[in-house]
Amino acid sequence: MSPLPVKKDDRPIEVGDRFTSRDWRDAGRTVEVRAVLAAGTRYKVQNETHPLNPSAVGRHTIISEQQLRTRWARVSR
Repeated sequence: MSPLPVKKDDRPIEVGDRFTSRDWRDAGRTVEVRAVLAAGTRYKVQNETHPLNPSAVGRHTIISEQQLRTRWARVSR
């Protein structure tokens, strides 16, 4: 049901990496990593696009590495 196939991604997550949501309900939502917090286990991300909630563009959120790897797919480095 997810739009993007789930595959193992062992590359380290760095500032500037972009991710898109694997959930079809958030199709088109893109975030960019802005800062690495807590010794590489938490990341501050900024919404770049959000088709369902345009007011969320530019909003920052702190999420865990596990959530980034399971719920998001890397689209660029």
